[in-house]
Amino acid sequence: MKKISIVLRAGFVLTGLCVAACSTPSLKDPAYTEDYRVRHPINVAPKMHTLRIPYGGPGAGMDPNMSAQLKYFVEEYMLNGAGAISVSTPEGWENVSLEFAGEIASLGVPHDRILLGTDPTPQYGAEIEIGYIGYVAQTQPCGDWSEDLNFTLNNTPRPDLGCSTQQNLAAMVADPRDLLGPRPMDAPDTQRRLMVLERYRTGQTTPAQRDDMISGVVSQAVGN
Repeated sequence: MKKISIVLRAGFVLTGLCVAACSTPSLKDPAYTEDYRVRHPINVAPKMHTLRIPYGGPGAGMDPNMSAQLKYFVEEYMLNGAGAISVSTPEGWENVSLEFAGEIASLGVPHDRILLGTDPTPQYGAEIEIGYIGYVAQTQPCGDWSEDLNFTLNNTPRPDLGCSTQQNLAAMVADPRDLLGPRPMDAPDTQRRLMVLERYRTGQTTPAQRDDMISGVVSQAVGN
């Protein structure tokens, strides 16, 4: 009987060790790989965006279709562009470069962010090339079903878990640069700061005055 009891206790200990081994990540699957953000990282990389507009030559002018394409492209630059926007024309078309630069400036781009250049290569179908560098967010493709979900010994997440979440985040983010780090803070409002300090020095209350509309008071009626 004593021998059987020892064997049973040994069996319980072995069973406990096996259960503990199943619930602990193995050395091949360290704990940090369970973070889906590490297993499915979002990569932010620069990408060149280019618009090519066929143009008849100096003095040809811009038709409504050209203007619409240029406006949409510049709006995208204002939202997602980094650095300057460039205008490249065939050699000898300096006036055309200035025309397009003026049109881009009228859409809200500062003059010091517009670069002008020429292409010395002969062109049979002349084009105006406008470009800027923007950032894109990308992740690796989803669909890794290599692991048998019916049989697992390490209790780690399946390989594809979290991939769709990362894909959606990369597709929805307005400015991929926000994923690289926080934006710098804007400069403080100096005039507002001076006004508050002056009210403090003269003994006035600094908070904004509140009225019934702002405080949310609906009625002052008191029941009789």
